[in-house]
Amino acid sequence: FVEKDRTVSIAFYDPALKAQPVAAQIITATAEAPTGKVKLEFEKKGDLLVSKTPLPEGEHYLVVVQVKTDAEAKSKNFRIPLDLNLCKPCGNAEYACICDE
Repeated sequence: FVEKDRTVSIAFYDPALKAQPVAAQIITATAEAPTGKVKLEFEKKGDLLVSKTPLPEGEHYLVVVQVKTDAEAKSKNFRIPLDLNLCKPCGNAEYACICDE
């Protein structure tokens, strides 16, 4: 999730959606902002991985997140359009909307 200070917090869940502690997961992210690409590095804070720096100003750009379960695993890529407007039905920011639409 994007926090109020524009840092990014990442949590991990099991198939039953129970929160899991950070273990050997490796996260990298690149914000493809209009002002240029910015790489985000993450550090462990409690049960979350939190970006060391905030996202660039603005929105409506892609954030590419690469997730590896451990150093040996193949990475999975996620391209997330950054839209911070609130979805009225679910109340989440549009990038995290859980509605069926």
